[in-house]
Amino acid sequence: MCSAIQGSSCSFCMLRPCQMEGWLTIASKCQSVRFHADPSTSGGAKDVLVIVDHLKDMPAGHPPLLKTRRNMRYEDAVALWKELQRCGWSVAESSGRETRRQLPDPSRIE
Repeated sequence: MCSAIQGSSCSFCMLRPCQMEGWLTIASKCQSVRFHADPSTSGGAKDVLVIVDHLKDMPAGHPPLLKTRRNMRYEDAVALWKELQRCGWSVAESSGRETRRQLPDPSRIE
């Protein structure tokens, strides 16, 4: 079991900050949040920045709309992950999700 996130198989993990990839979703609002390591940073957990993308699901055949993109410290991203789960967001499978849901160009931020 992961020490950062409750659950048997998390991919957003304090044990491997440079390899993280995690998705949360809330069906009632048709939104998702993607957490992933900023590839421009390196080093230990204290040096890792996390990119947090807030996405709105669009009708079938259209990519999701990127609402916001934020860079944050790793510790702040973990706190946001936990807070969203407390508010009803659920962990979504990440395997293959990137191919099914191509992320939009950041210039399309609403």
